Amino acid sequence: MPAVLQDATTSVRFHKGLSPAAITTDTNGTSIDFGASDTDGPTLGVLLTGTVASGTQVAFALEESDDESTWETMQDAEIDLFTPDGLPRTLLSTRTKRYVRCAISIDGTSPSAAVSVLLAESRKLF
Repeated sequence: MPAVLQDATTSVRFHKGLSPAAITTDTNGTSIDFGASDTDGPTLGVLLTGTVASGTQVAFALEESDDESTWETMQDAEIDLFTPDGLPRTLLSTRTKRYVRCAISIDGTSPSAAVSVLLAESRKLF
């Protein structure tokens, strides 16, 4: 197995950003506490889509917060509305706050999309 993949198990922490579900309205994922001392570093978000109703479009963003009540989009961590095609969509940004979550927007006449989100962060190894 390539060393890069083996390293992922010790150098990356994975989090469930959004459990697999069919959504019909804008949805925010679970707030992940990355810890007060770890408020910086790369954060990866992976959006997976399944069955999508005809005419449905989805937007995907990563948000961060100091207090879990005021959220703002992370720098360069937003994908505007697109028509899901079953391929993963990824976002990579540098976190500056303690809490992170994903935000999914959905649009269409009768929108419905099966989605899930995986979040990942670099482990502090020192």
